[in-house]
Amino acid sequence: FRLASFLRRGWKAYYASLRDLILYLHKNDEQPPTISIGDTNAIRLHHALAQEATDYRKRQHVFRLRTSDWAEYLFQTSDRELMFKWIETINFVAASFS
Repeated sequence: FRLASFLRRGWKAYYASLRDLILYLHKNDEQPPTISIGDTNAIRLHHALAQEATDYRKRQHVFRLRTSDWAEYLFQTSDRELMFKWIETINFVAASFS
């Protein structure tokens, strides 16, 4: 993933893992054995919505994630198929467990 938050539009590269209703972002592909809820790179997906960012034209394969507290994140994937897999997975998890 490449990620940009709404207030800070600088893009940063992350690896992502989804556990329950939390999307964890890691700086490398090795996940720590335990992840605490206070992790600063954890996004809660309770009542979140992911959708293609059709209005964002600076980069390809970008989707928007809006959380229940109105935080907004833009994620860029390597291709269109992967983008839709992440959108589908995030929305399924958010709908199933919220």
